[in-house]
Amino acid sequence: MDDTLRVGIVGPGRRGSNLMQRLGYPVGKAKTLESIIQGTEVVALCDTFERNLAAAAAAVEKLHDAPTLYRDYREMLSNEDLDAVIVATPDFSHAPIAEAAVQAGCDVYVEKCAANDPEQLRSLEAAMDKHDRFVQVGYQLRQDTLFRQALEVMRRGWIGEVHLAQTSIHRHGSNGALQHPILYSDAPPKPEEVHWDLFLAGVAREREYDPYRYFEWRKYWDYSNGVFGDNQSHSVDAVEFILDLGTPGSAMASGGVYHHTQNGRETPDVVNAQVEYPDKKVSVGYSDIGMNSYLTPGVFLFGTEGTMHVSWELKVFPDLFSSRYAESIEEGKVSPNKPMIHLKNPAAAKAITGNPSEMWLSGRGATATTTSKGEFDTSRLHLENFFQSVRLRNAPAASLEVTRTSTIAAMMSAESYRTGKRVTPADLGFE
Repeated sequence: MDDTLRVGIVGPGRRGSNLMQRLGYPVGKAKTLESIIQGTEVVALCDTFERNLAAAAAAVEKLHDAPTLYRDYREMLSNEDLDAVIVATPDFSHAPIAEAAVQAGCDVYVEKCAANDPEQLRSLEAAMDKHDRFVQVGYQLRQDTLFRQALEVMRRGWIGEVHLAQTSIHRHGSNGALQHPILYSDAPPKPEEVHWDLFLAGVAREREYDPYRYFEWRKYWDYSNGVFGDNQSHSVDAVEFILDLGTPGSAMASGGVYHHTQNGRETPDVVNAQVEYPDKKVSVGYSDIGMNSYLTPGVFLFGTEGTMHVSWELKVFPDLFSSRYAESIEEGKVSPNKPMIHLKNPAAAKAITGNPSEMWLSGRGATATTTSKGEFDTSRLHLENFFQSVRLRNAPAASLEVTRTSTIAAMMSAESYRTGKRVTPADLGFE
């Protein structure tokens, strides 16, 4: 009996093609060292951009039978007998596609944020409960060895009580500008290559086709919550993973479209946000700047006994006024100016000093990690975890039940930015 999981992919574009590479399919000129995840086969592909569809189909055909191609995800779900669906479309369509897949009896791997607004999140969760399906959200940092070791540092109490976490993402160049290279190439797409109406999918408001809105969708509120739904969501989830914070109590955000103002950009390129968790007595800060790349992305956790910074490396510093380390500091065994714990990730170090494409993927959160078994891409590990959950019927590492709070934090922050007000869960209809 063939127990191969039949997989459909909706959105094999920039992020989607990277996920396909992690699945073992070499899209375009990309090379992948990974083999196809055992017991899985991509049998259907869906995209509203013809070039994406053609490149993804060619990659599949190199390894096995050609997949069936679709432009409308609803037709794919209606026609195909699928076990699992991967969703890597623009943010505004994540939840509607994931919900439709759940209703079709599929488990879903969806990129973050899983939903773009509260109504989408509630509707998706109701469908999951009704149809008893899993949804794994693309917070792949939960697979990173250093973040798991940071969790262990917290469990052992080595930095004491944490009341402030500070996170940041700084990017420059085309990344900070949220530019899609295809619009600046020698052969920009022709309108007939884009199925604009299917892109809107009855979810986004109707308007005339605009290539910038289609390819650089994160610049516009119709299709995303900007960096709140992207970088901040990842950062908050990393803190949530380490500190187990639960639903935030409030959020405030400020910033503006200060530098990258081209093509009517609406979402901010400079952001400061603060998310409060009064029940846990923790404040989580986030900064994002799109025209400077000085700081290494990462998480600072400020505790009563020490400070931990986790990014491509993990460092733990004793606090000058720590009671736990007072004797060791006095005896010169440890110093507040030097890390008493310093762990490195060789795989990540290669990525951030490698070729431009590797550095781009590292900057987008598609990171590598080093485990006792070797070097792995965290997205590969996240996908393997998902398919294991599909087979064994146990919850995946970043199930929507666990990560919904990170999604809510991003929604609250975006709403605060748009309204200029402090936003609570009740303001968005969450209890």
